[in-house]
Amino acid sequence: MGLKEIWARLDSEIKEWLVHNSGCVSVPSRIAGRMAADAEGHLEWDAHGGIVLTPGDRAFLRDRAEAAGTIHCSRTMSEPGRRFFNSEGS
Repeated sequence: MGLKEIWARLDSEIKEWLVHNSGCVSVPSRIAGRMAADAEGHLEWDAHGGIVLTPGDRAFLRDRAEAAGTIHCSRTMSEPGRRFFNSEGS
């Protein structure tokens, strides 16, 4: 089950945290425990007790964050001024 399916059941504090931390790949255990109570389906847990966010979950959160004005997402890397940096700094 994805975030989109349980979004309406989450309390506003959890929604706010998710939108303001939309770049996370997992939800920390202190938030995850509260989310699990609202999720009626399977959630993927990490080794630290957090919830792993799927690529679909992350896209959903990016869209929510962009709509809320907390981030501006560029959908392509080909826009002028955009540059990819690898882990070696090139």
